[in-house]
Amino acid sequence: MDEDFFLFLTYQGKTLKFKINTPTDSLGTLMEKVKETNMFDMPSMDPSGAPLEYYFGKSDETGQPIILNPKIGKTEMYLIDYNVESGDALQIVYNPIPGAK
Repeated sequence: MDEDFFLFLTYQGKTLKFKINTPTDSLGTLMEKVKETNMFDMPSMDPSGAPLEYYFGKSDETGQPIILNPKIGKTEMYLIDYNVESGDALQIVYNPIPGAK
């Protein structure tokens, strides 16, 4: 029997357990699924009106934060590319899209 795949996601100090039904989805697809759940208040624009992009982040072996880029060049990235396993803790970080207002 397959075990459920879940992550502990933290955004703005709030941490929730999130079940991933398809852990083989790309990071971009997974982030869209997180946003669709409305489990966090994730606005589409910052106060200045600039659109926001959201990313998963985690700490590396030395405790340094790293961003899990959803694409490198044209290549889609996946949880496995960043050694993310069920039960891991990830942060959700955002970045304004420069010049997109």
